[in-house]
Amino acid sequence: MNSTGTSRLESLRRRSTGAGERGAAFAFVGGGQDGDGGEGSDRAVDPETSSRAETLLRSIGLVATPPGSTPLRLESAFETAWRERLREIRTQDAQREVLAARLGTAPGRVTLAVTGDGFVATRGDGRVGCWPSNAAFLADLAAAETLDERRPDWQSLEPDEQGIVLTALRLFLDRCPNCDGALVGADAGTGTATAAELERPSATGTARTGADRGVSLECAYCGVMVIRAPYE
Repeated sequence: MNSTGTSRLESLRRRSTGAGERGAAFAFVGGGQDGDGGEGSDRAVDPETSSRAETLLRSIGLVATPPGSTPLRLESAFETAWRERLREIRTQDAQREVLAARLGTAPGRVTLAVTGDGFVATRGDGRVGCWPSNAAFLADLAAAETLDERRPDWQSLEPDEQGIVLTALRLFLDRCPNCDGALVGADAGTGTATAAELERPSATGTARTGADRGVSLECAYCGVMVIRAPYE
């Protein structure tokens, strides 16, 4: 996780966003049904909803920083538990078992695969979600598991709100969920930037920088995309 806890939530305030990644919250709530899967979550959420990211994180006790203070930091016990859960379910077999349990189905009916759309989870013939990479999927799955255990009140949020929470949490990462490689920002003015460099243009908003268009994060080692602007 980010050693300073600095998030890129400012860029969420500046953009409209999808409901997490496509179908992400839908899959993790366990409400997916065969057939149409999470396709309905492709719809855009209006800018007012995107500005609620920090409010939603605070509402379930995930932000340790007092209101009005920066940089934002995750609550340390949750952050530690999330990191540990990430490591526990790094193998695809483990991820399939965890997702199957959340969907109330057998692991053999769950498929995880890279497609032209991204990293797709399916149950039987029905698609339940699509992420920019397996690393993004892993981060969201581990976060959902940790939230269920430590912040069960998050289950009372609407599916779109849960998607915003999961995506916002990924903005706190500075290490790849897959390989622990450093995450760097892509398309942030100069093409690449550290998390700290991304934070500055996001705060000033004085130029048409990558932060104005949305923050993309990818692993400098394995190359996977963890966040893809504009949060798809």
